[in-house]
Amino acid sequence: MTEIVDTEPTAAVGHPYITSVLRRWPVVAAAAVLGALLGFVASQLATPSYESQASLYFSQSIGDSGNDLNQGSTYTQAQMLSFAELADSELVLGPVADQLATGLTATDLASIVTVSVQPNTVVLDITASTSNPTVAATIVDATVQSLKRSVLELAPKTAKGDTTVSIRTIEPPAVAISPSSPNTLVNTLAGLVLGIAVALIAIVIRQLFASRVRPVADLQRVVDAPLLGEIAADRSPDPVLALLRGTGSPTAESYRTLRASLAHEASDQGPTSILVTSAAESGDSSAISANLALAFREAGNRVALVDADLRTPTLAETAGVEAEPGVAEILSSNIRFSRVVRKRALGLVDLVPAHTVDNPTGVLVKGNLPQLLTALRKDYDSIIINTHATSSASDAAVLAPFVDGVLVVADRAVVKSADLGGALATLRRAGATVTGVVLAEKSPVSARAAVGRLVGSLTGRKSGSSYRVTTTSGESAPRSTVTVTESDASSATPNT
Repeated sequence: MTEIVDTEPTAAVGHPYITSVLRRWPVVAAAAVLGALLGFVASQLATPSYESQASLYFSQSIGDSGNDLNQGSTYTQAQMLSFAELADSELVLGPVADQLATGLTATDLASIVTVSVQPNTVVLDITASTSNPTVAATIVDATVQSLKRSVLELAPKTAKGDTTVSIRTIEPPAVAISPSSPNTLVNTLAGLVLGIAVALIAIVIRQLFASRVRPVADLQRVVDAPLLGEIAADRSPDPVLALLRGTGSPTAESYRTLRASLAHEASDQGPTSILVTSAAESGDSSAISANLALAFREAGNRVALVDADLRTPTLAETAGVEAEPGVAEILSSNIRFSRVVRKRALGLVDLVPAHTVDNPTGVLVKGNLPQLLTALRKDYDSIIINTHATSSASDAAVLAPFVDGVLVVADRAVVKSADLGGALATLRRAGATVTGVVLAEKSPVSARAAVGRLVGSLTGRKSGSSYRVTTTSGESAPRSTVTVTESDASSATPNT
C-alpha cells in the first residue's frame, strides 16, 4: 500500500522561472552585451569633466603651551563648518569671478566649486569641476587665495592686531590629466548589469502573463519529458470519438501516432498499463483515454478502459452504460470483477466505469488497486486508466506507482508551463514513470456531449453486421458504422 503524505499536489514555483531563464540564456547574454555597449557609447558621447582640488590646513596661531595649543585645535575644529560655508559664499567667490573675467558669476562658481571638511580634522578641501582642466585648476587656486584673505579679515585679532587663525596649503591645485567623469569602465559594467536585469525581468513577466504552452517548441523548452504527440481538435459538424467515427480523419491519425509513440518509448514492449491524467482542469483526459484505448484495440490488443476519476467521471455516460457498480466497488469491497466490467462498451473496448464518491483519494489509497491491476493484466494486453487532473487532486499521484507509465495531457490553449512543470514534479515525487506529454486541443463541442450523442445507444449485431449510431434524445445525426468481423468479435472477449 502506498502512503501519500500530501493530500493535494504542490506546484513547483521557482523551478519554471529558473528553467525559463536557463533556456533563454542567449537572450540574457545579448541583453548584457547590448547594455554594456550602450554604457560604453554613452561614456564616449558624454562631455568629459576634469577635477582639480586643493587642501587647506587651519590652526590657531596664539599660545605656546600644550594646553593653549589643545584648546586652539578644538576651537579651530569647531569653526571648520563656518569656514566651509564662507568658502562657498558670495564674499569669497565674488572676487574670484571678477579676477577670472570669464563671464562666470559667483552663483555660477558656487555650482562648480565644492567645499568639504574631512571629519574630525581641521583640513578643508576645495574642488572645482569643469570641462577644461586648466580652468578648473585656476578656479581652485583663486578660491583658495580669496578664502585666505576673507578668513584673515574676519578672524578675531590679538591685542597687537595679529590674526588668531593660520591657513596653510597642504595640497595645491593641479591640472588634471584624465577626466574624472564619465568613468567608461564603471558605465560599461553598469550597462551590462542593467541589461541582464532587464532581460531577467522580461523573462519573468513573460512566464507570469504569457506562459501558456502553445507551440511544440514551448513545450520542449519548458518540460523535461518527451512530447509523444499532438491531438488536434475535431472540427467536424458533430464531433465524436475519432476512431469510432471514421478511419481517415486527422484526429484519428493523431491518436494512432500517440499509440505508436507510447510503444516506442517503452522499447518495443509498451507499457501494459497507462495512467492518463491532465496537467490542469482544462485537459480532457477522458477523451484522450477513450480514443487511446480504441487505438490500442485497433492494433489488435485486448484493451480494458478503467475510469478512475471518482470526482468527475464521464466514461460511463460516454459509453451509455450504468456507472454503478464501478471501480469504487471493486476497490472497496469484494465484488466480482465480472459484475463491474462492461463488455464492448466502446466499440470492442471493455470498460470499468466510475461514479462520484465522497472521499475519492481515500478510496484509491485504501483500495485493492494492485489486485485489480493484476486481474486485468491476466485478460488484457493494454490497460488504459483515466484519472482526475493532477493540479487539483492527488489521485494521479496515488495511482501512478502501480502503473507502467503515466501520460500527461496538456491543453495547449489553456495550460501554463508552471502547471505542467508542477504536474510532472508531483508525479515524479510520487514515484511515477512519466512516459511523456501529449498536447491536446479541445473540440468546439465538449467531448462529454459529443461522445454521449455518438454512443448513447450503441448496439452490436452478429458477425459481419455493423454498429449503427443513433441519438438518445431522438435528434437526427449523421450515422457512422463500425464493421466487426468474426475474428474481431471473438478476440475482443477476454477470459473472465
